[in-house]
Amino acid sequence: MVATSFGREVWEELERVYATYEGVGRELEDAYRLAAQGSTSATPAELGERLAGLDQLAYQFNIMMLAQLRNGTVGRRAPDPLEPTVTGRAPPRS
Repeated sequence: MVATSFGREVWEELERVYATYEGVGRELEDAYRLAAQGSTSATPAELGERLAGLDQLAYQFNIMMLAQLRNGTVGRRAPDPLEPTVTGRAPPRS
């Protein structure tokens, strides 16, 4: 839905947001698991920095989408809109 409503750039940014969430989530799970075993991998400060970076990434993504809504460049007016595919994944750039 994002790809067809907002275009390729926003869809690619959303993929980056998802990947970052996944990475930070994995780090938090690993840190929890290790802490439960009495050891640590990342310091709380390092995890805090990763979470702050994720917060900033999500905020910028939101601003990107809100700007397109404000400018009316969504749906049929979206830059480089993608058609939905059977797999739900956007087709590669040509």
